[in-house]
Amino acid sequence: MSGFANINADLDKVSQDIQSATYELDIAREEYLLKKAEYENSYEGVKLATKAKNPKATQTDLEAEAETQTHVLRLELVMKDSTYHKAQNKLQVLRDRLAACQEISYNLRREASIER
Repeated sequence: MSGFANINADLDKVSQDIQSATYELDIAREEYLLKKAEYENSYEGVKLATKAKNPKATQTDLEAEAETQTHVLRLELVMKDSTYHKAQNKLQVLRDRLAACQEISYNLRREASIER
């Protein structure tokens, strides 16, 4: 019966880990989306301001100026994106582990029923 106790403990721990990883994923996604919106708004704002200052500026000039002035926000966006994908990967690993624990549990129960 210790096999059942061990697998049940593992199932419980993995379930709790999935719950906390899901929460972390939700937070990371929200932070990523907020940073993305901030970056896009800032980028477009710089383009509009540059166009207002210099109406003859080409699209390439506008984009270059916007890229220059928003590069820090872009780096922060990349970091938030990375954090979001790490959280997704962590959750997937935990779900795979849960599936493996469930399969082991099923096999243990099946073996126990055969031995009776």
